Amino acid sequence: MAGKTKKKGTSLSELLRTLYLHDLEFCMLMSPDEEDPPVFTKDQIISVLEKDAGERSAWELTGLCSFYSTLDALLEKKILNDRTEVFVIQKEDSGILPVSSIREREEGKEPPEGEDRPSWWGAPVPFVSWKKGALLSNGAAEELLGGAEVKKGRGPEFVRELEDGRCLLFRRIHPSVYFVEDVSEDLAKAREMAWWAAAGRAFAAALEERGGAAERVDKPAALPGDGAVEFLRCSWDGEDLGYLRVDHGNKA
Repeated sequence: MAGKTKKKGTSLSELLRTLYLHDLEFCMLMSPDEEDPPVFTKDQIISVLEKDAGERSAWELTGLCSFYSTLDALLEKKILNDRTEVFVIQKEDSGILPVSSIREREEGKEPPEGEDRPSWWGAPVPFVSWKKGALLSNGAAEELLGGAEVKKGRGPEFVRELEDGRCLLFRRIHPSVYFVEDVSEDLAKAREMAWWAAAGRAFAAALEERGGAAERVDKPAALPGDGAVEFLRCSWDGEDLGYLRVDHGNKA
């Protein structure tokens, strides 16, 4: 690999010096286990160093930074182009590469379109793969996707929302193959639960502002005669979850 070779345990201070020395703005952590290697900016590394992390390993950046991007994401946003040089950190050999060379190396890891697919690819179960960024689907996946184009996500699992509103979960089950599952109903339920949780918090906050209070109890108690307190039965999908004790305060 072209460029200055770094030792295996590159520290963040050493990494920043290298970026300044070669007038580079980006570095990438390329690991055989990482399908979409993270990319960090020089400014992100400077921000981490301000927290006295100079001697930490460059491989700890994913945990030290609150966010990071991928090569595809930066290319899509036109922040990078094929001529941009990036400092690529690997376990054995690190150095400077143009984005075009990095993309060629990554595409070389993708399976060819033919016989190298697993023998069970044609099973009546939705499987997909990607070759040079293009989606490849077996028969079951084609039926599920309905012709929708899906971009590959980061990590072993990711969710994509289609134009028709359906949400699909892609779970990696093989180095190059993902199982596809429609999780629209599960996500809709999760969103509904989140909405009602937010509504409950808003109700409790408004009640407190008026001098009242709300708390969760297992069973209702005897009610005072002034109507200032009431118990609301709470249930979800037919399951009793307890009661909400609502104290309206002084209703007079």
